[in-house]
Amino acid sequence: GAVALAACIDGLVASILYGLEEENTKTYASTKKLLDSMCHAFLPEPALFYKALWKAIYINPQVRISGFNYLQSKLPVCAAPEPASPPAAGADTDAPPKK
Repeated sequence: GAVALAACIDGLVASILYGLEEENTKTYASTKKLLDSMCHAFLPEPALFYKALWKAIYINPQVRISGFNYLQSKLPVCAAPEPASPPAAGADTDAPPKK
């Protein structure tokens, strides 16, 4: 569980991030799944996992892109804003507001 991982989480996360260097490799999906499993091991408070991830990103330039890509994959996808409706026909958009 999380207690067993806590002692070695920093080095473990840093070393596993190397498996995310190339998305086209055989190891990419299994490496991402392993990181997800490690994160879930620390639920409901995964702060220790994310602390180790940020530490790896900060200390190891070789895994920075992999780490940021992993973090990006965890962010929710935001929907594009709906375009504003055009003003109604005949509306005077340059007129000052009425009092």
